Amino acid sequence: MRIHFFLPALAITVMWLIFKTVNVIFIKKKFDLKQEVVNLIYFISMMGIIGLTLFPLEIGSGPEYDSPNNFVPLASINELLNHFYFLVPLKNILGNIILFIPLGFILVLKFKRINNLLSVVLPFASINELLNHFYFLVPLKNILGNIILFIPLGFILVLKFKRINNLLSVVLVGVLSSTLIEFIQLLLPNRAFDIDDIILNALGSMIGFLILKATKIKKFVGFSSLQKQIN
Repeated sequence: MRIHFFLPALAITVMWLIFKTVNVIFIKKKFDLKQEVVNLIYFISMMGIIGLTLFPLEIGSGPEYDSPNNFVPLASINELLNHFYFLVPLKNILGNIILFIPLGFILVLKFKRINNLLSVVLPFASINELLNHFYFLVPLKNILGNIILFIPLGFILVLKFKRINNLLSVVLVGVLSSTLIEFIQLLLPNRAFDIDDIILNALGSMIGFLILKATKIKKFVGFSSLQKQIN
């Protein structure tokens, strides 16, 4: 059975209109025309992305109709570029790019925090900005602070969890923990997502692990007995 996006889109649109009407009439929320135009374009953009990427839904179809998954970066793009008919790569590659172009500028218009893509996504951009700050304590506090913050995690992970006993595991947990924190900060007032914080936090967890290995803290504290107590 094939489910098209028309009915779900209609239901979502009706609910969205009801929500907006309740906000204006009953909650007495101030109607800002410019903001509502941005909201409308954002809504249409999201509906377009959902409709073109997730629908139509095939329910109860056999495995022979399933599309193959691709986990290798650029593999499907390379396959499309080698297609004998030029409209196939044109439709799929350019289509996917064009589909997300409206979302790119609508996000900047709608959310104040997403207003400097390079400083958020480009690695070392904020670190470079901090290093060029006129007051030396600013980079000292932010850069060293983010590193030192995760140093204890680097050796506590090894002391607490038997399976986390190598540098790669420690750094991976550090990166995942820092990434989670950054995404939470994205939702909080007066906070921002910064990829450089993830890099510095990962470096801190790495340093913590190396300190543990270099200083023989495990032997000093009685690693096996400590691990039994913690667990």
